[in-house]
Amino acid sequence: MPPSSDVDRLLTRSAAKTVVLADIVGCELEVRGDRLRALVLCDSERPSAAGDGELAGVLDLAAGSALAGLEALANDVRTAVLRPLLVSGRGLRCAGNDAAALLEALRADAPAALDGWREDEEGDGFVRLSASGTAWQPRLWVQLATTAFAAGATKALVGTRALLGEGWDAPCVNCLVDLSETTTAVSVTQMRGRSLRLDPADPTKMASNWDVVCVAAGLARAPEVSPAPCPRMASPAASVPWQPRDRRHDGASRC
Repeated sequence: MPPSSDVDRLLTRSAAKTVVLADIVGCELEVRGDRLRALVLCDSERPSAAGDGELAGVLDLAAGSALAGLEALANDVRTAVLRPLLVSGRGLRCAGNDAAALLEALRADAPAALDGWREDEEGDGFVRLSASGTAWQPRLWVQLATTAFAAGATKALVGTRALLGEGWDAPCVNCLVDLSETTTAVSVTQMRGRSLRLDPADPTKMASNWDVVCVAAGLARAPEVSPAPCPRMASPAASVPWQPRDRRHDGASRC
């Protein structure tokens, strides 16, 4: 269920979510070291709509997006070493300092007919990685990014829920950070399934699944609604019922 009010959007797309993203991945890196393969899922590469009403000039237009997630990881000294790579239906993006290494990894497993590899600066400190030819399509660049991810050329993929949240398989994922707004049990189960795959290369694999939410107690629903036992179940505003948040953890968390 997409956020339906300014308050909903302010909380679901809060910049605080990407701040804690770097904290989470940094902690995972400290524990797992080179074995870390982190997947960050967002709803879109860029927000689909700008804030309106009282949010004008308040909510960063990039807030809650995969681009904001990439920026958080690439600009934090703890996580920049992971060479985070953004994967979306529009292409591949990374920090300028990581472009050469990532482009080399992508090229190594690409079809021989694919050429014209390039790094295009986009004016925001990030670089778009691409190749020429009709073969350069989402299916191919997702495959190449996945191979580079498994090999460790990048240890953190930031992707959209639609592209990597279901139907995409990378058994090496051992850390999932969910920044999306979805609450349906099917979607949540699919996303969590990305990190719960058995990994033949790591029989002792243990995965971490992180749900990141922003809550504001003063904006909760009226007292007649019983508080939920988990922060993610709590509705941030009266316009959103508690029930959809509760469904996110009803069954899906036990799969």
